[in-house]
Amino acid sequence: MARVHSHTMTRSSSFAGPAGRPARTAGFTLIELMIVVAIIGILASIAYPAYTEQVKRGKRSDASTVMMEAAQVMQRYYNVNTSFGDDDAANEALAAAGVDQSPKGATSADYTISIDVGDTGRTYDLTATPAQTDSKCGNLTLTHTGQKGSSAGDVAECWK
Repeated sequence: MARVHSHTMTRSSSFAGPAGRPARTAGFTLIELMIVVAIIGILASIAYPAYTEQVKRGKRSDASTVMMEAAQVMQRYYNVNTSFGDDDAANEALAAAGVDQSPKGATSADYTISIDVGDTGRTYDLTATPAQTDSKCGNLTLTHTGQKGSSAGDVAECWK
């Protein structure tokens, strides 16, 4: 009788790879996953600070726009009253016009806009104070003559 060769494998040998080691199945090893996590961590450590700086820059830009509007409000106030008034009256005028915070009309302000009127009622200084510390620019200022300033950092950079 001819000998029949059986080509069937036993259950345990169907998973066996070379030299009796288990064959590799589809999926990722722990090392591969850790490499991906490390790469994501490196990218995040670069991207997050850039993102937060861009957000701060956008908030500063909005505050500078609101301050320019506040200066227009104060010029109209001066035309009607022939004076910028005192601090209280000027701050009330800013609040009535909705330019006492940035962003305008928001429930929480990123910047608070305040005014300091000179003793004669003929000058003023607007100040935008950030709700959260901005070490790059600090407070933004604008005088009645249109001179821009910041308590820290380059004025041109802060008023972009």
